[in-house]
Amino acid sequence: TMARVRRAVSWVFAMLAAMLLIGLLPSTATAQATVAFTITDARIVASSGLARDVDGDLYWTANRSSRQGVVYGLTPTGGVRGTLNYRADPVDVEALAVANDTLYVGDIGDGGQRRSLVTVYVFDNPRATGLTVTYGAYDFRFPNGPRDAESLLVSEDGRILLVTKADGGGEIYAAPRSPSREGVNRLTRLADAPAMVTDGVFLPGGEQIALR
Repeated sequence: TMARVRRAVSWVFAMLAAMLLIGLLPSTATAQATVAFTITDARIVASSGLARDVDGDLYWTANRSSRQGVVYGLTPTGGVRGTLNYRADPVDVEALAVANDTLYVGDIGDGGQRRSLVTVYVFDNPRATGLTVTYGAYDFRFPNGPRDAESLLVSEDGRILLVTKADGGGEIYAAPRSPSREGVNRLTRLADAPAMVTDGVFLPGGEQIALR
C-alpha cells in the first residue's frame, strides 16, 4: 500500500540523513590501516565481496563471474576452511551478506547493463563442508531498466537492499519485504546513492547503513 511505501521511504531517508551527517563531521583521528588477513588460495582469483559469519566464525567470499556455484568459507586468518557448492551458473557475483544464520549471494553485477533480471541466492544455516546444498533464489528487476549493482545489504529482519554503481551517482533499491521465489520481483527505488558504491552493510540496530 502507499502507506507502507511512504514508511519505507521515510525509513531509508532517515538512514541516509544519519550517514550524511556522519560523513560531514570532521575526523578526530586518522586510523592506521591494518591488514586483517591475506587470501592466498589459488582457487580464489577474483574475490568479490566479503561477509562475516559470526556464528560460523568465518568469512564468506566468492569469485566474480566464475560461472560456478561455489562460495568459500575463510578462517579469521584467511585460509579456506571449506566450500559451499550449489547447482547454479551465476553470471556476475558481486556481493555477499549474512543475516540471522542465512547467507545471501548477490548475482547482481551487470557492467554492460544488459540483464533483464538479477538474482540473489539464499542459503539457510550455511556450512563450509564442501557439500553441494539446496538453496532458495529471488529474481529481481529494476523498474527503470538494467542497472549495474555491486552492493547487497540485508537487515536483521531480512530486508534486502541493492545499491547500483555509476560514475555520476548510484541509486538505492528495496526488494519487497516478502519476495516471491516463483516469479520476478520488482525493486522499488528509494533514494540516490554516492558515486561508484562497491559495497555496503546494515549497521548494528538496523537503523543505519554504511556504503563504501
